[in-house]
Amino acid sequence: MKSFTAKNGVPIGFEPSPKWIRVMFGGEFIADSKRAHLLLAGGPPYYYFPKEDVKIDFLEQTAHTEYSPLLGEASFWSVKVEDRVAEDAAWSYLEPVSETFDLSGYISFQWNKMDAWFEESEEVYIHPHDPYKRIDILESRRSIRVVVLGETVAETHHPMLLFETGLPTRYYFPKLDVRLEWFEASDKITGCAYKGKAQYYSKDAVVLILNN
Repeated sequence: MKSFTAKNGVPIGFEPSPKWIRVMFGGEFIADSKRAHLLLAGGPPYYYFPKEDVKIDFLEQTAHTEYSPLLGEASFWSVKVEDRVAEDAAWSYLEPVSETFDLSGYISFQWNKMDAWFEESEEVYIHPHDPYKRIDILESRRSIRVVVLGETVAETHHPMLLFETGLPTRYYFPKLDVRLEWFEASDKITGCAYKGKAQYYSKDAVVLILNN
């Protein structure tokens, strides 16, 4: 693994992934690699592909650029497959600012602008899985009760506990143990690369999250 520490103290890493990674857009696999790398910089990881494993014919360079004091200037490409176009959806750091961290031979893609991503033969969502992040979901026999304004709105003796690296423990109640009639559904829906989509309900200061 190649790594260094950024000025703000966030560890930065660039390492090969052992997985077969493919990116689909417009019915075409525009990137297909068993040599992809992961860029780890404190947030969600990004996949970077050797240029030889990207179908360059589907890329059209644009005038858009962005500068990173750590990685250099990024040049952008739009991805075009027949009548489908994803503007400024791919980028590469052509002139790195450090020989220690040279990404000039790699291209990355904006996750949400692509149609689908695959690790091996499994489609993955939201962002790549972080090899240093662990999630455990364990059945428990703890007794847990949620009270709002003196009223019990949820109580269970068999919750599921979610343990996630760097985050506090979260408690999930079976639906039958929640007084759903007290909650109002909202339009908010979020996604997680590990847990899937979540739908939100609210009651005063309490927010109820239902994971698929």
